[in-house]
Amino acid sequence: MTKNRIAIFPARGVGDALLFAIFASNAAKSGAQVTLFHRAADDLKPLFGKTFSIEPEVAEKDVEDLLSSYTTVFFQNDHSSFAYKLHSLRKDEIGDIRFILPKPSPLYKNQDIQLNPQKTMVENLCDTSFQLFGRTGISNGSPWFHTWHGQTSRLVYIHPFSGNMKKNWALPRYIDLAKRLEKKGFSPVFLCQHSERDKLNTPFSQVICSSLLELATLLQNAHAFIGNDSGPGHLASLIGVPTVTVGGNTHLLKLWRPGWGSNILVTPRLPLPNFKGIGLTIRDHYWQYFVSPRRIVKAVLSI
Repeated sequence: MTKNRIAIFPARGVGDALLFAIFASNAAKSGAQVTLFHRAADDLKPLFGKTFSIEPEVAEKDVEDLLSSYTTVFFQNDHSSFAYKLHSLRKDEIGDIRFILPKPSPLYKNQDIQLNPQKTMVENLCDTSFQLFGRTGISNGSPWFHTWHGQTSRLVYIHPFSGNMKKNWALPRYIDLAKRLEKKGFSPVFLCQHSERDKLNTPFSQVICSSLLELATLLQNAHAFIGNDSGPGHLASLIGVPTVTVGGNTHLLKLWRPGWGSNILVTPRLPLPNFKGIGLTIRDHYWQYFVSPRRIVKAVLSI
């Protein structure tokens, strides 16, 4: 009997890839032959076993030729040009292409999967896995899943960046937070990638991670991880490290918060408006002023 061959295309963020590996792992355990395509494939591969394949992203011009090799293609809709390319192929009825939609979209078709914004991505992908493959496991196939052993540690890792400036709490506030944590007996350490090192000007200890594998090794020993909505937070959660996520949009973060373990969201206490018609986007650009370091210290103390 020929195996189903499934291709999975998460969005470009590392966190997206870690999350959609849940879907890939459950599909593979159901008997399918699964390939996950991502721009960070070489960095992701060392984190995973051989349950499914991880390959570099495919150029738009090559995707139509790729479709003939797979029974079904699942795509995390991000309204990119790649999304519109795949959608145009659906109109031409080329291949079985199904979109997974984190939010409503005009690209929706009947066979697509609309996620529930009241659940985390981890919960959503488990539900979708059961619906399609009869599997609900929350592991994404990584041997790093729930390997945390920093329960008695006082080490708190802080990653103050993300791929979207609008999601970042201000660095001076993270430094204020680190000072407060130090007074409470914790050892705050800032994490960054090589591409972020020039932006990280802080008097506290810093670690520059050259790979996701190096980052995973460090995170195992932490008491907690603090950061914006970004890939390192999802990796910390996968390992089992308690996470504190700082952000401005509570509604979106209910879906995108790290979902493998304990997570505390720290967002503005009241919903903030965006007046886009007059260019006053308070929620997008000023939310940082409505989140205090004291609240994050309180969250860490509750772990």
